Amino acid sequence: MNAVGGTVRRCEVCGSPVTEGEAFCGNCGAYLDWNKPPEPAAPAVEPTPAAPAPVDDRQPDVAQPGVAQPGTEQPRAGQPGVEQPGAVRPGKPVEKRPVVRAPGDAEVPVGPDDRPCPNCGTPNAPGRRFCRRCGAVLGETAVEVRRIPWWRRLRLPRFRGRRIRFPVFLLVLVILALLVGAAVRYGPDVVTAVKDKTTTPVALTPETLTASSEADGHPAKLAMDGFTNRFWAPAKPAPAQGEHLDAKFGRPCRLLDVVVNDGASAEREVFNTQARPSELELIAITEDGRRQNTTLRLADQPGPQHTALAISDVTGIRLTIAGAYGAGPGKLVALGEVEFFGRC
Repeated sequence: MNAVGGTVRRCEVCGSPVTEGEAFCGNCGAYLDWNKPPEPAAPAVEPTPAAPAPVDDRQPDVAQPGVAQPGTEQPRAGQPGVEQPGAVRPGKPVEKRPVVRAPGDAEVPVGPDDRPCPNCGTPNAPGRRFCRRCGAVLGETAVEVRRIPWWRRLRLPRFRGRRIRFPVFLLVLVILALLVGAAVRYGPDVVTAVKDKTTTPVALTPETLTASSEADGHPAKLAMDGFTNRFWAPAKPAPAQGEHLDAKFGRPCRLLDVVVNDGASAEREVFNTQARPSELELIAITEDGRRQNTTLRLADQPGPQHTALAISDVTGIRLTIAGAYGAGPGKLVALGEVEFFGRC
């Protein structure tokens, strides 16, 4: 209970004590009209004996108006000859408009445990149910919207107007079975593809390098000696179709790239002196004996030419001449340099 100058401030609706500066009751949320004068506290007054009425001894026989004389009967209301008060129409009550008080008019001390109003941010005591400034309800939290599980949001088919229902766990088992099957079937390929993109290929050096035939001074080993001005050439003159070069590796490797330097040299003058392959048929032999064919189409120009591949467990490679540029009498088909790259 608060007392200010002998007066007590209470809510007119529920009677709860209120603090100066609060615009709304903390118990019932009623608006507090501070412009209305407070109820004065009832002072404790001791009862005093009533004084006897004075008696006029000068005219005892003259009746005074409005004073009952002993031994006479007073007229009652409703008797004829008695004047009655007229009817008065009651006035229409006018509701007073609330006066909005600024927050700084009467500041209420803020406690350490006060919580802010979600509407206006004014601090309120922990026991209040309504904000002291705007009257908003305190203590209500936003209702959390419960998300419906995905399996309940499925649009199940209907049969004759009725929705077909089946156990949810059966659907989950089917999905898990599909995921496991996909992982078993495509998992290794995905892992291999990731390794191909994230690792740098290394040069694959064959243990043996042989050819179907060799021209004088141009053996098969010159095709992988690291120099582009020395070349392998078959004994047959151009176009020498069907002649091949065989490379065998000591262990299975994954072939990722083939680099071919075509012609007799990287210099244009020497490059045009001999014929050069226009197409090479590459046959990759895997560890289990399978063969994978790839056609390498080469441009008629000096310099390295790359061909990307992705063949696993390669143990041997055969390059077969399928066509040639610049074929003519006395010209050989020159293959300057061949390089293989991959992972072992």
